Amino acid sequence: MTRIAFLSLALSIGCATKEAESPELPAAELELVCFAEQRSGAIERFPFADKAEAIRKWLDERLKDPRMRTFYFEELPQTGVDFQDDRMREAAAEAGIERCPMAGYLEFTGKLPREGFKFADCVAACTARHSAAPAVDAACRRGCGG
Repeated sequence: MTRIAFLSLALSIGCATKEAESPELPAAELELVCFAEQRSGAIERFPFADKAEAIRKWLDERLKDPRMRTFYFEELPQTGVDFQDDRMREAAAEAGIERCPMAGYLEFTGKLPREGFKFADCVAACTARHSAAPAVDAACRRGCGG
C-alpha cells in the first residue's frame, strides 16, 4: 500500500469514526445545555457540586433526544477535563449556536483544582459567560459562595 493510499484510508476511517461518535445534535436541546446554568437556577448554587447536580437534574428532565443525552451524559464526561469546553463549543458551533455559556462553565470548573481561583475570579468568569447585568452579577456572587 502506498503512503498516499494509507493516509487516505486513515482519513476516511477517522472521518467515519467521528461521524459515528457524534451524530448531528438537535440544536434546540443543545441550546438548552448551553444555557442550563442560568435557566436551571444553578447559577446561584454553591458549592460547585450542588451547582453541577442542579444542572444535571434540570437537563435530565429536559433532554429527550437520545443523541443529546448520549452527548451530555456520556460523551462529555468521557472527554478529558481540559477539552470538555472545546467539545462543547465545537458542538454548539456545528448547531449554529454562537454563544454557549456552558462551555465557559466547563472551562472554569476544569481549571478550578489546579488554578486556585479566588472568589473574585469566580464572579468575573461567571459574569463574563452570562452577561454583566446586575441581576446576573448578584446571582454569580451567590453562586461563587458570596
